[in-house]
Amino acid sequence: MSRRLAREVAFKTLFQLDITGENDFAFLGQYFEQEGVFDKVEQEFAFDLVKGVMEKADELDSLLGPYLKKWEIKRLPVTDRSILRLALYEILFTKDTSFPVFINEAIELAKMYSDEQAAKYINGVLDKFCQDLKKKE
Repeated sequence: MSRRLAREVAFKTLFQLDITGENDFAFLGQYFEQEGVFDKVEQEFAFDLVKGVMEKADELDSLLGPYLKKWEIKRLPVTDRSILRLALYEILFTKDTSFPVFINEAIELAKMYSDEQAAKYINGVLDKFCQDLKKKE
């Protein structure tokens, strides 16, 4: 198991929560028990990502807004919105790797669950955000 797979589970959970309008992700623990392939570290990583994105969703959305070029966060496909929120959360609130890694992970999720155009769009949004963030630091 890997962080990539744990990140993918977090993305799927965020997608499901967005679709249903729910904010209870207790089912994630049941999923881990059923699958039996995730170690404790990976489970905690996925839980932390989902919890963090859910807690910071409004802040993440407001930060993403200016980078969406002719789009509003609520009008984006749920897949793309979930990927962008997850990636931005990692960029801002986790410090265990670099911006290009987070962006690449988001692009890979987009290629798997959306399409090539979405992957390019997500890359552009996150790249521009990171460039601006580096200028501020």
